Amino acid sequence: MSKKIAILLATHNSEKYINQQIDSLLRQTCKDSISIVVSDDTSTDKTVDIIKEYMENHKNISLIKSEQALKSPQANFWFLLKNAPEADYYMFCDHDDVWLEEKVEKTISKMLETEDNCPAIVHSDLFVADNLLKIISPSMFSSQGLNNAPDLKNALVQNSVTGCTMMINHSLRTLALKKENVENMIMHDWYLTILCLASGKIGFVDEPLILYRQHGNNQVGAKNTKSVGYIFNKALQLKKNKNNIKSTYQQAKDIYDIFNDGTENFELIKHYAQNLNKNKIQRILSAFKFGFWKNTFLRKLGQIFFM
Repeated sequence: MSKKIAILLATHNSEKYINQQIDSLLRQTCKDSISIVVSDDTSTDKTVDIIKEYMENHKNISLIKSEQALKSPQANFWFLLKNAPEADYYMFCDHDDVWLEEKVEKTISKMLETEDNCPAIVHSDLFVADNLLKIISPSMFSSQGLNNAPDLKNALVQNSVTGCTMMINHSLRTLALKKENVENMIMHDWYLTILCLASGKIGFVDEPLILYRQHGNNQVGAKNTKSVGYIFNKALQLKKNKNNIKSTYQQAKDIYDIFNDGTENFELIKHYAQNLNKNKIQRILSAFKFGFWKNTFLRKLGQIFFM
């Protein structure tokens, strides 16, 4: 394969799991096409030493460091996206997962079917696993009731494209980097998903290509959204849930302000962003008028309650 694929690996105090993840990247069936670019965000354990050991034996692994602390996963990944060497495609990689050996090959195959001279994303399903990589669920999309093919209206309200499964093409990277920082970015994968749906295409590999490890230090993880305990605890977090919805309006406004090209999709984004200045009733009416809904009945009820 002549295409160059840069795997962007973000680390922070990752010594416990980083070996398993890097080993899985080195076992990829199309490993000759990939480079692994690591950004470490102020680790205080042996993470950097481990990475440097790999670099001594593998020329396709490199380490870049920010001059200042990045302080969040989205900042670390955005730093990687800005500073990685030029490639045809870019994939985001968490430090604590394990990739199946055909993940890159199957993702690039779908990408070549999906992109058509426009910004593009391809993502996949995930095995949800415990800290020892024992599979908890054979499909995160099924277990969490997620939409694997969201439209723009749904994506503005709810993210269902998981960053560690995501490949983006060079066209989307070039467009995305008009944004200089991660202000108003809830997560990098969510931001890119909205931008891509507004200006390009998204494809899905309908099989799990990753062991998505759940453990006590996950920044973001797979929650059991169907459990009574989860629903009850979520309902009690009134202020947090209201702020979370407000953040989606701010994120949409940011995307509109930076990337607006006058098309119908960006007009839709503008209508969603205008909810920042509306009251609860007006926000509910906007959801009904434009179809700004999450994708299950319970999520819709929660959305209405916390608007």
